[in-house]
Amino acid sequence: MTRIVLPKSLSSIAQMSQLLDALPSVEKAGLTINGYPEFAFTVDTLPAPHRQALEDFAANIVASQTTNSPVRAVTIFGHADVPMRVKKEEQQQTALEVSADRADAAMEALKAEIKKRGGDKVLGRIHFRAKGVGSAFRKVIPALTDEDMKLNRRVEFFVASVILPPPAPKPLPAPAPREPGKKWTAQILNGSIASEGLTLVSVVTVTLTIEIVDVVRKTKGTFIVVAVGQGLPGASLGLLGANVTPTAALTQGAAVPFETLTATDVKLFAGRVAIFVDPGVSASVLSSDSFFRISFEGMEQNLSVFARPSVIPLPAGTRFDTAPQFGLGAVVHGPLIQKN
Repeated sequence: MTRIVLPKSLSSIAQMSQLLDALPSVEKAGLTINGYPEFAFTVDTLPAPHRQALEDFAANIVASQTTNSPVRAVTIFGHADVPMRVKKEEQQQTALEVSADRADAAMEALKAEIKKRGGDKVLGRIHFRAKGVGSAFRKVIPALTDEDMKLNRRVEFFVASVILPPPAPKPLPAPAPREPGKKWTAQILNGSIASEGLTLVSVVTVTLTIEIVDVVRKTKGTFIVVAVGQGLPGASLGLLGANVTPTAALTQGAAVPFETLTATDVKLFAGRVAIFVDPGVSASVLSSDSFFRISFEGMEQNLSVFARPSVIPLPAGTRFDTAPQFGLGAVVHGPLIQKN
């Protein structure tokens, strides 16, 4: 069997088979059928075992189509013995004609068997070529008996199978985009708090810079909020009796982990927030933990109430030079705006 690496175009298989004329002298045939009567050329004149061999040969060709080395070309050579009962000057021509008839008939018989098993689809993939070579490639020289002559009267089938390249590997699926997170941290970076008035109710202004981090995707957003509301009266211990309490500067607090009930994106935290200021914020210059409890009310508009996290307590430090203050708590509201 001749094996050929798959050319760029299967149409070149036809050209390839034209180069196989020397096969009877250099390579063993894939199938040889002999035993023809002197001038007979059709397969049905052969004994049953020879016809069965042709059917098995066709079945193997069809089966090869599902492998990585399918048969793509078949060349059939018809052979004849020297026709002794013909005039000497006509012997060569007669041998060529008889051998060509044998090759053509064998090719048609093989095609019929392949079509029976694989249909026109398989048959159309294979290039067939039949050629009579007369008595040029006799097995027995000289043929002295009828059995010797039958060995010379034969057809030979040579197949060429291509070696298909392995199938291209399937491309790896694109990595799924990371689902927006459910795990977060929030941290006050800096800010201030001020209250005005020592009457029954004071006006409280809270300014905070808050960083929110998506723990899973390692993304973050920095937000600013200026929230205003009412609180119970506070005072600066150094300015009792004044109607304006100095501003308390806030420093960075610890990062606080929290979760949302559903996956969301950091940018969706922007929106209206409510801040609950704990009583006693900045109660003295020794304060290190002032708590601001934040509720992301705007997330109800961006997603749903079920996505909004619980109220988050965020600590902040107080600068050493901040005037001592005290208060009984406040509730402020304002927009949380993303900086970046």
